[in-house]
Amino acid sequence: MVVVLLVAIGWVALFGKRSVSVLSLTISTNGPRADLGFFAAFLTNNTGRSVMLYPLLVQMEEDYGMILNNMGENWVDTSGKQVFIMPPQSIAAVSPQADSSIRRLRVIAEYDYEASTIPRFISRGVRKLNPSFLPNSMHGWLASHGFVNGRAHGVLESSWMRNPKFEHTSRRRWEPWMPASNSVPDAATNVPASTNYGSNRARYAR
Repeated sequence: MVVVLLVAIGWVALFGKRSVSVLSLTISTNGPRADLGFFAAFLTNNTGRSVMLYPLLVQMEEDYGMILNNMGENWVDTSGKQVFIMPPQSIAAVSPQADSSIRRLRVIAEYDYEASTIPRFISRGVRKLNPSFLPNSMHGWLASHGFVNGRAHGVLESSWMRNPKFEHTSRRRWEPWMPASNSVPDAATNVPASTNYGSNRARYAR
C-alpha cells in the first residue's frame, strides 16, 4: 500500500499538469492609503477556486534589528470589507502601518485551498497510513500539495520594504542577554522576535 501511494504521488509530481500560481503578491509604493502606510500590498487570486486566508502577518524591524510580529492588519477587498476567503479572480489589499521607529517591514501571507482531484483522492490513503513516519521535508511537501488532508497550502512573502520615515534613535541596542517579553525566534531572520506590539499576538510557523 505504501509503495503504491508513493508511486502515485511521484507520478503526479513528475507528470501532473503544472498550474498557474494560485495567489500572486505585488507591492505598490505609489498610493498608500493611510498616513503611516508608505506602501500597499495586493493579493490576486489567479484561479477559479476560493482561497482561505490565514491571519495576515506583518514583520517590522526596529532600529537595532529587533523583529516585531504584528497581526493587527487585515486584508480588505475593493470595497474596504475585511477578507477571510478570496473568491475566484478577486483582489485583496493592505497598507501596513509603521511609525518612524520602524526601519523596514514586510508582509507574509499564508493560505490554503482545496487541492485538485488526484491529490484529494490520494490523501484518503495517506491519512490511513499516518505519514508522520516520513522525513519532515517529505511530509511538508505532501501537506503543502494536498496529499495529507486534501487541501493545498502556501506562503507568500514580500521583500523587505524600507520605511522612508524611519528615524535613528539613541536607544541602547538589544542584546541576547536582555529580557524580552514572550520572545520567540524569528524563522525568517534568525533573530529574536518580540510579541509585544500594542495588543497584537504573534504567530508564524512555516
